[in-house]
Amino acid sequence: MIGRINPELHGHFLKHLGAAMYWRATVMVVSTRRFFLCAALVSASLLSLSQPSNSTWFPFAPARHLAAIGFADDWQKTLVTESGSLAYDFGPGPYTFPRTEVQVGMLELTHATVQQWLPDAATPVVVTHSFAEDLSTLVRAFALVPEAVTGTHFSGGTAQVIRLNGLSGANGWATPPPGTDPSFANVAWGTNRPIEYLVRVTPGSRKQVALGFCESYKSGPGSRVMTVEIEGDSLREVDPMADRGRNQPTVLLTSGHDVNSDGRLAITVHPSSRTPDPNVILNAFWVFPADAQISVDDILSGGASSRAEVHWSCGAELTEFAPNVRTDALLATFEGERFTPVIRIKTRRPLIFDPVTSVVRWHGRPFLASRPVPTSGRWYGDTLLLTLPAGSRRADIVVMQGNSVGAELVRVPDLHEEEIRCKDYWLHEAPLPRMRIRVPDARMQYLLDASLRNIYQVREIVDGRLQYQPGPTVYRGLWLCDVLISGNISMMFGDTASVRTALETGFHHQMPNGQFRSIYPSVSMIETPVFLTMMFRYARTAGNQAWLERNWAIVQKGMGWIESERMRTFDEPGAPYAGLLPPGFVDGGISYRTADYGSVWWAMITLEHGIQAARDLGRDTEAESWCELLGKFERSFHIAAGRDMRLDSLGHRFLPVSVAETTLTIPPPRGQYAFLLPLPYGKFFFGPDTLMKAILQGNLAMLDARVAEGLIVGSGWMNDGVWSWLGAIHSTAHLLSGNGPAAWNILKAVADHASPLATWMEEQQLRADGPRTSGDGSDAEASAFFIQALGSLLVLERPDSLVFCAGVPGEWLQPGSRTTVEDLLTGHGPVSLRLETSSDGKDLSLLIQATQTHAPTGGIRIDLTPFSRAGFRDAQGTILLPSVQLPWGSTYKLPLKRW
Repeated sequence: MIGRINPELHGHFLKHLGAAMYWRATVMVVSTRRFFLCAALVSASLLSLSQPSNSTWFPFAPARHLAAIGFADDWQKTLVTESGSLAYDFGPGPYTFPRTEVQVGMLELTHATVQQWLPDAATPVVVTHSFAEDLSTLVRAFALVPEAVTGTHFSGGTAQVIRLNGLSGANGWATPPPGTDPSFANVAWGTNRPIEYLVRVTPGSRKQVALGFCESYKSGPGSRVMTVEIEGDSLREVDPMADRGRNQPTVLLTSGHDVNSDGRLAITVHPSSRTPDPNVILNAFWVFPADAQISVDDILSGGASSRAEVHWSCGAELTEFAPNVRTDALLATFEGERFTPVIRIKTRRPLIFDPVTSVVRWHGRPFLASRPVPTSGRWYGDTLLLTLPAGSRRADIVVMQGNSVGAELVRVPDLHEEEIRCKDYWLHEAPLPRMRIRVPDARMQYLLDASLRNIYQVREIVDGRLQYQPGPTVYRGLWLCDVLISGNISMMFGDTASVRTALETGFHHQMPNGQFRSIYPSVSMIETPVFLTMMFRYARTAGNQAWLERNWAIVQKGMGWIESERMRTFDEPGAPYAGLLPPGFVDGGISYRTADYGSVWWAMITLEHGIQAARDLGRDTEAESWCELLGKFERSFHIAAGRDMRLDSLGHRFLPVSVAETTLTIPPPRGQYAFLLPLPYGKFFFGPDTLMKAILQGNLAMLDARVAEGLIVGSGWMNDGVWSWLGAIHSTAHLLSGNGPAAWNILKAVADHASPLATWMEEQQLRADGPRTSGDGSDAEASAFFIQALGSLLVLERPDSLVFCAGVPGEWLQPGSRTTVEDLLTGHGPVSLRLETSSDGKDLSLLIQATQTHAPTGGIRIDLTPFSRAGFRDAQGTILLPSVQLPWGSTYKLPLKRW
């Protein structure tokens, strides 16, 4: 996670996680009366066409996981759980626990082994097999392809109400007491960002405004503090738990004035600067005439709602605003004797089973329908149990979302046909780039294909603008750094247009002082240099210098902000970060505000890239100015880093992430993502500088000494956890340092921690410590870093050169193996590679093509050590050189032979 506080594990939130723990076992016990409370992933076994049915691909799969089945960039982010449920209504705590789940099974299947897999990793069709003794349920979950998938974005509003900045929300998140206005049950929420509404009013008019809050997750006062801003009124701070308990509604009654006379009254809820959780909520709001006689009690009871000019239940915008329908499907088949198929809907939504039409409705609209139709529907606590005819061998179930779902009778289509249509769409129509890497490793290819798809499914179009997002639940929102993290993958596979569009989205988040900012209230110092770096990378990789020239004023403002922030460090006499950058939010388990070296490295990286870009555009004066600024950063860095290097308990000399970290209270690996992430982008990391060499060697040695299950422990928000995407950049760091075997072993450990559906939880406990997880459940950043790390084994992009084959594992050189890279786009031009081993394993052919599209510095190198380790020599039997240097634009062929 880049630039965001993990809300599940920050501060006192830790104590709430125990109640949410999910247990893993070889056999998953599923109680029919507590169906949704047992969500353990039992075995990582897959029944896939591409592997033996008893193989174990993911030995450290997380106890909980989620996988997206929706479409690229779509507004509907339906997920599937580890038990095969369709998952909806993710709220602001617990952040990756759905409030609504739809699952199909058997009433008699009380103890079951559960297996999950993707028949084709490039297609989001999730298969869940539950079986015990002579009973078996096989469920296929997927999304029906609508008539038009394109144009899946829509304006976030109606004629009366508009919501900006994303439509994250949950229905039935809170449970207000009886007699309370039901609109308090839903919630809109913003992740590290404000909630923004515009309400149509008479231009220039004054209004009374009531805001309703109902906290269902936090434990006490001060746990979620917000600042309310109503146009025409003063700022007000709100703490929903200050005077009332959980699920107890509270109302802020205030006034508003359309000051700018645009006919829209702005209502904004910001995270307070003193809140421990920067994710904000708003359950409902009311707008009344200025002279209305309204009391808080009237609003709480719902008596005032009929007198409001606008009464809005927040968080239902995706349903209310959507101009079309999204339909998810569960296609179930049953085997056994004397069984009763059932559908369980665990939810806080006020669903109603209509016995006449046999359709489940929500606010009068169809929500769920099935064939065969249920014979009955009864509530058991928070679960609506639908009973299907006993002995049914198949059930077709659809769940519908969107405002266009009418009240008419619902036709359930043939889901076998719809599944074929779904597969055909993803194969031929989906707006994804083609996978250009093929490896002779079924598990790694499975993860590659699914990861590329996941990145595009998690992306979204918000307010008409494309944005890459870290995940579909807690981190469903814009983080500017993701245009580099996930955008790199789009560029690799030729989709430069998406990156340009996402960068232009980011332009709207540049402040007048030049800073790029997407998260609040914390200030992330890396957002601006990371974003600028990606602007330079895009222009160079896409060969679109004209675009960079047109947007050069944006670059100038951003560079000016970096320089001014450095100058600001001299305002505090004796500051240990003088000449670097001021304190900010670091992330990676460091919750306090501090100056950090990661921000400094990113500033130096963007200066390096900016200098080259300025020279390419003939802007030599700016290039020289930035060279001077880079030199100042380097000198200040050397002074500070030389002072701050310290020994860990094992004798490794390393540089902590925090500047002047001398308390020895922060575990050495904490926050070290800030060291690993920028390594592929800065030339200065690999120059002749002895201090930087010491940092590279020392920090890697320190991290390597703190590995369990193949991954670094305690590097993020979980003291006893591992962070899978950190493993991917740890792998790349070793590759950059010349240790290909270590890079491969770490990447295999990353794969070990994937779910059977080829997604990663952001963090998870070590198996010996428990099943707790944290962060987003279908982490798009983890998908991106995995692709980048695996691609780097074959084509490693360094700041001034390309290295081929540096991490090729011996496993990929077995008899009959074939590895290909087709027109992979790099910052130095498109490249291709083909490795083929003969059927007897004695001969290997290597073909590399590197097409020059511009005039980069450096060159290309082919690392031959992986082939020597595998026992290959050249065709004459001569021992291979360690590497071969080639000029740009070369085509290189090499026959090798095992002697």
